[in-house]
Amino acid sequence: IETEIGELRSYLESIGDCVVVVNDDEIIKVHVHTEQPGNALSKGLEFGQLLTVKVENMKEQHKNVKSTKKKAEEEKFVPAEPENDFGFVAVAAGNGLKDLFKDLGCDNVVSGGQSMNPSTDDIYEAIMATPAKNVLVLPNNKNIILAAEQTIPMVKDRNVIIVPTRTIPQGMTAMLNFDPEISAESNAQLMTDALASVGTGLVTFAARSSEFGGKKIKEGDIIALENGKLTITEKSTVKALVKLAKNMVSRDTSFITLIYGEDVTEEEAEKAYEELREKFGSKTDITLVKGDQPVYYFILSVE
Repeated sequence: IETEIGELRSYLESIGDCVVVVNDDEIIKVHVHTEQPGNALSKGLEFGQLLTVKVENMKEQHKNVKSTKKKAEEEKFVPAEPENDFGFVAVAAGNGLKDLFKDLGCDNVVSGGQSMNPSTDDIYEAIMATPAKNVLVLPNNKNIILAAEQTIPMVKDRNVIIVPTRTIPQGMTAMLNFDPEISAESNAQLMTDALASVGTGLVTFAARSSEFGGKKIKEGDIIALENGKLTITEKSTVKALVKLAKNMVSRDTSFITLIYGEDVTEEEAEKAYEELREKFGSKTDITLVKGDQPVYYFILSVE
């Protein structure tokens, strides 16, 4: 089935972008931005039946988005009645990541992440703006889990469940494992269990001078973290990323997602993507996503 997934991914990348293809036992879950949805569906039918299909006009959705950052920050969550069975709230920083989580099924995305944690009230407002009887919340950062948990006693008219996602890749994996046919509690367990299969790599900069492994690190140096542990120092973001990937990718790895931040140019992102494809593309599916996130030049998801 890995050959089939590779064939499907290659075709979708030829007609669109933001491609995510995940094999979940006998089901292939697909997400793509394309102006040829009919072709994408037709190709999918070559691999089996279509269980669920969701097609949205992204251009139409973005027409009403306010043009300035200031206005966007002023937008408030509007309370909604709990009508649907399930709803989702995620925490993420960067327009690309926000759009990605909405594409994956999140009703609302709260701005936040490393060094800019949202408050319990921010998360509460997003929950109350989610029109669902069961709202699953993805904090996507270990420092935000407690603030999210504190919303549970505050909400009286809907069931709130916190899925303890500690990173953006874990949040993506959790959403891809949601099953609308089972209960909210069973989903929370299913999504939580899936978190063990994903590794998170981060490429960022040293916020202050320090020492690591007997080596001095200067403020501003490029550093890489593997599942939260600092493992690499480099002068180049791409070199740090490649070293990080070599540490994290194993013979069991099937999927790599590379998310690039607001301080990375498209040229740098393409260079990093091509280097990963050259080294790991023969055995793994690699996806490049524009996340626009601050702080992290690259977020690496390895499954």
